[in-house]
Amino acid sequence: MKTINIDDELYQYIASNTQSIGEDASTILRRLLNFPQVSEKVESAQANLTQEKAAEKTGTIEVAREFKLTTEQQPVTQPKKPSDDMIAHISRQLQKLIGSADFLQEDKQVNRFLSILSVLYRANPEGFANATEVSQGRSRVYFSLEVAEIEASGSSVNPKQIPKSPFWVATNNNTGRKLNMLESVMRAMYIPENLIELVAQQFTSPHTIEGNI
Repeated sequence: MKTINIDDELYQYIASNTQSIGEDASTILRRLLNFPQVSEKVESAQANLTQEKAAEKTGTIEVAREFKLTTEQQPVTQPKKPSDDMIAHISRQLQKLIGSADFLQEDKQVNRFLSILSVLYRANPEGFANATEVSQGRSRVYFSLEVAEIEASGSSVNPKQIPKSPFWVATNNNTGRKLNMLESVMRAMYIPENLIELVAQQFTSPHTIEGNI
């Protein structure tokens, strides 16, 4: 609060415009000069603060909602079941592969892994493509038409092209992970469980060697 000197005439003018007992000069001058009163400024400031807090809260809620929508795991939709004839066709091709001399003599699991994926693709390309969409990792891309997409999802993923297909697959995974990937694809293609178990046995044989070469 500052002190100023005014002449008697001006003082009388201010005093004559008093509207209530105890009203100070600042209040009278603010009214005469059409300045907002202190209480009005406080109320305005409080109102603005309330609005800012409300906006901030709303913004926080919106960000939280957006974060939830973009990070919450969405339910996986299983591909449409193919016809019984198609399932039988895929199963025959798979049985033919794992019973072949070339497959049985192959001692590197990564090559067996790629061979099985290749047969699944060639037996039903559309079904295979749909199955890979629901067989990805939580934070890594296992299957893609673009090798760069797999490489960008992790370090040392060692992507390899699935023979006779446009798809690439990450191969720098242990035997258990490779088998999980195969089982996921086969189940999404509706391969019978007994055949899935037979394929799994091909990765537990003592003569197979784990490797990416």
